[in-house]
Amino acid sequence: MINRIIELLNKIGDIQIIPAYSEYKPPEKPYSTYSIISLNSKDFFGEHESKYVEKENMYLETTQYRMLGRVQFDIYCNSQDETIEKATNLREIILFKLRYEWSRIGVGIVKHSEIKNLNEIINSKYEYRSSFDIVFEYIKSTKEREVSIVNKIELIANKKGGSKWVIHIESQ
Repeated sequence: MINRIIELLNKIGDIQIIPAYSEYKPPEKPYSTYSIISLNSKDFFGEHESKYVEKENMYLETTQYRMLGRVQFDIYCNSQDETIEKATNLREIILFKLRYEWSRIGVGIVKHSEIKNLNEIINSKYEYRSSFDIVFEYIKSTKEREVSIVNKIELIANKKGGSKWVIHIESQ
């Protein structure tokens, strides 16, 4: 889902967003990088879809759960003013302009950070960079898993006074 989010941002935004920590040469400034800082799952729901496979006498099921993905965006430009402007524009696109698109593709925004200026000197030259985080929430489906069918149950109950009841249940 993070890839779909980045694809949408690249279609709408005014700067290119590329993966951080890539071996490829970065494009001309201004550009932005993204990095998935953390992924966390929440709330496994009940059965989502179940199907019976007759020849193997088993059920296959999938389920859904919520994912929270913290994505860090770093914006690189040729000046501090441009970096702040581009970071503000990208953050505005994510938080406000694409609000309806997020719901259309099943994504929500849980949290967002402030924009931080992280300028530094590299090789006696300023590197202008701003950064912010967005926590996206989306639903993920599991892969199929096999659910065994119980063919025989034996229930043993002790009655007061020492007698024992045994019940056998078998499926066809």
